[in-house]
Amino acid sequence: GETSAAENEVRGIARKNKSGRGDLSIQQARDIVRRAIATQPLAEQIKAYNTVVDTYGRGAGIGFFDEVVTGFAEHLVQLNQRPEAMKAVDRARRTLKVEPGSQLDTESAALRKRVSGK
Repeated sequence: GETSAAENEVRGIARKNKSGRGDLSIQQARDIVRRAIATQPLAEQIKAYNTVVDTYGRGAGIGFFDEVVTGFAEHLVQLNQRPEAMKAVDRARRTLKVEPGSQLDTESAALRKRVSGK
């Protein structure tokens, strides 16, 4: 029930914010992930993050990366879930608009390195 409610919330907000207010979409995406972190077990947190990345992340840029991806990956590292954190970063890299040599490319590579612990 909780996951379905969260996914429905994500879809509804995404539909409402097709207007181009990317800043609002990023805030709402971040808030959905934070709410999942605060209230859900780890598996549900990961599902919520994946849904948010798939819904809001397509073609998103550095703002989404900073607000949503970095925070979630660091949360997983704090939980000693480095493999899951790496999957989260890799999913975002596949979904976001990462241009070679861009700030997003550089920052996502740096986050990958931090998450891997190497």
